[in-house]
Order: sequence, then structure tokens, then C-alpha cells
Amino acid sequence: MLSLLAHAAFFVVPARPRDEPQAHAVPVRQAVLGVRLVAPQAIAPRRAALPGPEPVRPPAPARTVAAPTPPAPVPAGPLLDEALPAIYRPASQLSRGPALLTPPAEDTWPSLPDTPPGRFQLELAIGADGSVDRVVPLCDEPLCPAAGVYAELVSQWRFQPGDLAGQASPSRLRLEFEVGPPAEAVAPDDQALRQ
Repeated sequence: MLSLLAHAAFFVVPARPRDEPQAHAVPVRQAVLGVRLVAPQAIAPRRAALPGPEPVRPPAPARTVAAPTPPAPVPAGPLLDEALPAIYRPASQLSRGPALLTPPAEDTWPSLPDTPPGRFQLELAIGADGSVDRVVPLCDEPLCPAAGVYAELVSQWRFQPGDLAGQASPSRLRLEFEVGPPAEAVAPDDQALRQ
């Protein structure tokens, strides 16, 4: 910065008076050039004129973003068949439906003592290779935790895929599960208490 001011002073300081006589002799007084350092804020407007990066602009006011709406509650009870993509055809549209290749052992089913008795369904999306691609629980709210546990187990099953006109086809299969004591087992006990 100091160097810049010193170089500028050489251009501003008048050259030595010429030795040639002047037509009108006027006493010439030499101007005294003083150099001083200027604080950066005093030369800020001049810096803006110099080529370089764009001046920093104040940030724009923040935009207000609407809060996301909470997702709609999942209705209790069966969901529509549109829960699975249409590529997974119902067994009624296939030449042959899917068949379970890996039957579950009896001891694989968990004991869920805190689950109220009832029924729920699991809709399986079975790929053309026989693997379970997706499981959609169809349940009432109190049974949904149990349906989630069962869905995890069922997702490990393997099927012989269904076929459509001799070609393996993705399919859907709906299974129903009952947890707790069967409804028929409860009814006789109630009758015994009445007698």
C-alpha cells in the first residue's frame, strides 16, 4: 500500500522547472507533497473500483419454509391391494400360484405374551426368483407389533415362484395369522363358568 502511494507521488509531483525562459516571469512556488497512511475503511470506496472479486453483499433474508405436514395416519384394518406395485399379480391371475419351499419350524414362531388375541394378515410380494421382496402387514393397531415380528420371519422364506403362461412371474400372497388362544378354545371355558 505504501509503495502504491509512493509511486503515485512521483506522478503528481511537478517536474523541475524548465530552464527555458518564460514569457511572463511569475514566481513559482513548489508544492509540498505530503504522504500519509490512510486507514483501510477510508479507502474502501476506491477498492470497489479496482478490478477484483465482487463486493460482499449482505445475505438475503431467510425464506420461510412451511413445516412439513405429518403423514396421514395408517388406517386400521386391511389396506387396499395398491399397497404393492401392480407387477406383483394376485394368484387368481396366474397359471400357477407360488408354493412355499422353506416351511417354518414350529419353534421359530415367537411367543408374544403381551399381544392381545386376534388375527392379522401379511401380504407378501414374491419376486420372479421366489424371494420375498416386501411384506405389508394388514392389522389393527393392537396387533401391529406382533405383525411386524411375524413379517420379519416371513421375509426370510423362499417360494417356488408363480407362473403366467409358463414364465416365472412376480406374485402376491396374503397370509392370515392368529395370535393368542383360538376363539373356539375361549368359548367352552365361558360356558363352563355359567353352569
